[in-house]
Amino acid sequence: MNSTREGNVLFQMICLGLTGIFLSVSVIGEKSDVSRYDLNDILNALPTTVWGMVNLVKEKLKGTLPLPESKRCDNATNFTDCADLRRRGYVESNRVYSIWPRYLNEPIKVVCDMDTEGGGWTIIQRRGYYDDKPQEFNQSWYQYSVGFGSLNDDFWLGNDKIFALTNHKVVELRVDLEDFSGTKVYAKFSYFVVLSDLRNYQMFLGSYSGDAGDSLLYHNGSLFSTKDQDNDVHAKSCSSYYNGGGGWWFKSCANSNLNGVYYKDGKASKSRSGIIWNTFGGNDISLKKTDIKIRPIYFTIPH
Repeated sequence: MNSTREGNVLFQMICLGLTGIFLSVSVIGEKSDVSRYDLNDILNALPTTVWGMVNLVKEKLKGTLPLPESKRCDNATNFTDCADLRRRGYVESNRVYSIWPRYLNEPIKVVCDMDTEGGGWTIIQRRGYYDDKPQEFNQSWYQYSVGFGSLNDDFWLGNDKIFALTNHKVVELRVDLEDFSGTKVYAKFSYFVVLSDLRNYQMFLGSYSGDAGDSLLYHNGSLFSTKDQDNDVHAKSCSSYYNGGGGWWFKSCANSNLNGVYYKDGKASKSRSGIIWNTFGGNDISLKKTDIKIRPIYFTIPH
């Protein structure tokens, strides 16, 4: 194999990881309202972004893995989120795109909302879009870490991916909700960050706006919990006992849980067990549709 080409491949893959690190550190230095970011979480990503890529390249150059000709910095790997795609002229919503967020070893598939408020939103969760039967959200810690479901239907993108997407840029959060009467509302938060698995995917968010009411601020600073890993502050496991096994940033226990049981008639068999947003319907009903999405706070609509 040509040594020049080998060097170029190694450089291209390492530069992706280093660029993400520099972006994160510079953003943290500029934005005082996100000072709660733990810099250790960014540094903990170094083995993934740099040494992980180096080892991957070494394997490829040894011939143990194929080296595809299309792995270049000027194709799909140049897009780190749906905002990047929107800026480059991609305008189709509900289409599966390839992006490469920093801190990840390889590109991932995502669905984008290119319409709402100018588009550029990367969707991290969706409920109520199934064809046959709802996706089961009563999943393990591992499944919530890596993601599950179908991007064409209902899904959870995965906490590892959400960590990457919320740490390489400062992002805002938008939650779109619909009940079974057809009423649609939304909630926005000025910033949103999820820390790494070493911090149990702890979540922080900024100020609220919208018409759904704020049912998420109560959970600010909470660790993620699932049916098999209880990190909430309640005496019992909120995930298992109160909320049908769905994973969420429970506190003691929930003013919201968009990963609860899906009830096709909107009537929950047990309080707080369904898909709930307390300020939009209370705890005893279950919502019909949800979209959780993120976008860089500095995003501007392309002209």
